[in-house]
Amino acid sequence: MASSAEQSALEERALGRTMINIAAAIEAGEANALMGFSSKAAIESLISELRCVETYARQAGRTLNSEAINSFARIHGPRWGLSGSSWERAVAVTEGLEGAERFRALITGAEAITGQALELMFELLGKEKAEYELGWYNVSRIAHLNRLKRAGIETDDQLKAALQELIIHREERQSECPLKAAMRKLVGRSVGIDFFPTPAAVCARMVEIAAIRQGMKVVEPSAGCGNIADAARDAGAEVDVIEISGELRDILSLKGHSLVGFDFDDFEVSAPYADAVLMNPPFGKRSDARHIRKAYSLVKPGGVLVGIASEGLFFGTDAEATSFRHWLDEVGGVSERLPDGTFMDPSLPVRTGVSARIVTIFKADDEQ
Repeated sequence: MASSAEQSALEERALGRTMINIAAAIEAGEANALMGFSSKAAIESLISELRCVETYARQAGRTLNSEAINSFARIHGPRWGLSGSSWERAVAVTEGLEGAERFRALITGAEAITGQALELMFELLGKEKAEYELGWYNVSRIAHLNRLKRAGIETDDQLKAALQELIIHREERQSECPLKAAMRKLVGRSVGIDFFPTPAAVCARMVEIAAIRQGMKVVEPSAGCGNIADAARDAGAEVDVIEISGELRDILSLKGHSLVGFDFDDFEVSAPYADAVLMNPPFGKRSDARHIRKAYSLVKPGGVLVGIASEGLFFGTDAEATSFRHWLDEVGGVSERLPDGTFMDPSLPVRTGVSARIVTIFKADDEQ
């Protein structure tokens, strides 16, 4: 749904710019064949004709140019016997009606269904029944040709001239932003290892606790789609990110983040180098406890770690949870419980109802 809306918005913007270009060209006397194209509907019909020519040219292995337009541009109405229409049935259903003889004379020997024939069928049968008898495509095609006719396009040569000028003034639809497309693909999917992105409000709170400022070196292990890294960078920090998922690494690259590692479990440095570590690690199998303890080793003396940890670490009786709590006490860490439903934020592509806390540990100036 979102992708469709995005594409529609891009189409509308391109059409709007095309209309402005055409209006300016007409005013400057540079678009004689487009003089009659003052309505959005007429320009859309002409663009539709150009797309048909593009399709024919592509199928023939040719590029869209003047030669292709001269070869493939044609004004042609829908033909009897195609797309749901039947000459014989049209005669039969109008038989006996006032005006039927005039209608029969009009269509006898005609290959194409004309706008005049359509209007007469509307008059004889009513619009709904006439559309049913002719087929929806034929009716829409005639309406399309009538729009071109009102704009002054009735012959092949007139159509070709208009298309030649349209190529000059048409604004191409821009491609969808690769980052938006990549983020949209995450919606509702299981990506990476326990990937549940951090809400913007929580990212802002983490940046505030860590007092992130210009020039600080920040590391985000298991960075996911980079919400925390984005917030730190916006605050002026230089951010290194680590992420194991190829799809999420691509998103981090599109955002311009510096990828310095693949799997945080294997990540090693010769000495602590981060002014701050901000993190939302995976929770499964107590990975959050293991990752937070390891990430603390990256923090320089006088630095800070601010991370998300599962609520289970603070009441679990298993060895991993118990050990983590003891360690947190030893290093002087504190925790702040997040409101229930924090990770159900509707703006997130993937959500979870898990309860969590923000863990904060300030490393002493003399601690290694």
